[in-house]
Amino acid sequence: VDPAQAGQLSVNVPVREHAEYPYNPNGSVDDIAGICNRAGNVFGLMPHPEDHIFPIQHPRWTRGEQGGMSIQLFRNGIRAAALFV
Repeated sequence: VDPAQAGQLSVNVPVREHAEYPYNPNGSVDDIAGICNRAGNVFGLMPHPEDHIFPIQHPRWTRGEQGGMSIQLFRNGIRAAALFV
């Protein structure tokens, strides 16, 4: 992995005993949470942003915790793409 592509998205917690959620949400090598191509038009993110589009999708929704914040990522993408149509 090119450090320039992954460095900004790493958690970089120095203590390896924190290699699990929430510090390393997917157990990835070097705590990489996301990556994009050099052009910046392909982006992969873990945890998946579509996981919390609706509040009921939050893993602790029964405790009153809300989800839904990730939908803004998709709205922003659509708004940006519309500028090029």
